[in-house]
Amino acid sequence: MEQFPVAGAPSAVDLSVCMAAPVDYVNDIARVSSIDRFISVNGAVDIDLFGQASSI
Repeated sequence: MEQFPVAGAPSAVDLSVCMAAPVDYVNDIARVSSIDRFISVNGAVDIDLFGQASSI
């Protein structure tokens, strides 16, 4: 029987492609525009009557 790695298990996580960075780094327009084929996925959980959105 073939076993597949479980998401979140140490063997299934490649930390070389994942990093945490401050907001001024990740939201820098010059840095983001230099990435070829960049895709951003955004989502909102709640939007109130004033247009404010919250997400998790």
